[in-house]
Amino acid sequence: MKMSYHPRFFFSFILFIAVLPTFVQAKASIFSLLQQDKVVRITLTADFDNLFNNRREEIKENGTLQLVDPAGNEQAFPLEMELRGRFRRMNCDFPPLRLKFDRDMLSANHLDPEFNKYKLVTHCLNDRWEGNENLLQEYLTYELFRTLTPQSFRVQLLEITYHDTKGIHKDFVRYGLLIEDTDEMTTRLGGTEVETVGLGEGDVNSASESLVAMFQYMIGNYDWDLKMLRNVKLVQTATSSLPVLVPYDFDYTGLVEASYARPLVSAGMKSLTDRIYRGETTDPAVLRETIALFKAKQYTLLEQINSFALLDRRVRRQMTEYLNAFFAELENPDFLRL
Repeated sequence: MKMSYHPRFFFSFILFIAVLPTFVQAKASIFSLLQQDKVVRITLTADFDNLFNNRREEIKENGTLQLVDPAGNEQAFPLEMELRGRFRRMNCDFPPLRLKFDRDMLSANHLDPEFNKYKLVTHCLNDRWEGNENLLQEYLTYELFRTLTPQSFRVQLLEITYHDTKGIHKDFVRYGLLIEDTDEMTTRLGGTEVETVGLGEGDVNSASESLVAMFQYMIGNYDWDLKMLRNVKLVQTATSSLPVLVPYDFDYTGLVEASYARPLVSAGMKSLTDRIYRGETTDPAVLRETIALFKAKQYTLLEQINSFALLDRRVRRQMTEYLNAFFAELENPDFLRL
């Protein structure tokens, strides 16, 4: 069956994805201070030994983030650190962190105090090569989604020197991934977060839901759920009568294929690279336009992977082969039974 679409609908779909009003913040945030096109080097100092030895406790440690800003000035920001996550918190050699900056301190440094909490995705494994590669793959996955739509989290790749104040652990350097504050993301999109669970088709913007569902299928991610708001945020924007979806957390995917991730056997998965479509939208017109968008972005997405020189060439080849299998599926006229 040949796929067809109405030109007016396609134009409105692309307009929905690509043209969004942005909120101009009165002050720069600490995220915008860190955000650059290159890897940003920082140093995190804290009692990491105490944090990691008390993973079941809600311990908070005072620390410092040091960096050289774009103007060449050395800056140090006091902050509070705590462990976060569920699986990674208990199973990673180096669990992910939440960084919280004091609002008064941010104001004193002419930074927006409203956005002061950030998720830091750390290398899960102590193995330097594997830990860094998995982190870089997850970072790249966020960037792939941003290529498809600005309705996404901004992320910043960091090269972090960790300094333990007790000196029990020697200084070491690993890649890290800083994720934009959720309130900052929703403000940037000119919207507000919706935290209502149990929503499904008809309750959210169908074009946005279809785009997110197709992206999750492309990267082989089963670890998300619209109804339970698992690894997805809902944002009510001024440009849509219904909330749009913004996904996050991409380590449990076939594209990243982290060594610690496991397939969902109860869903019939035999391998982490198996794909499961979990979309809610059933409107054939919306689904066809979603497929058309991915086809239009195919070579851009593949080139984005191939040109990411920080990743090992073999890993890049595996990622492109995985996406190529998805794009081959799109050529099937019966894809998703359209």
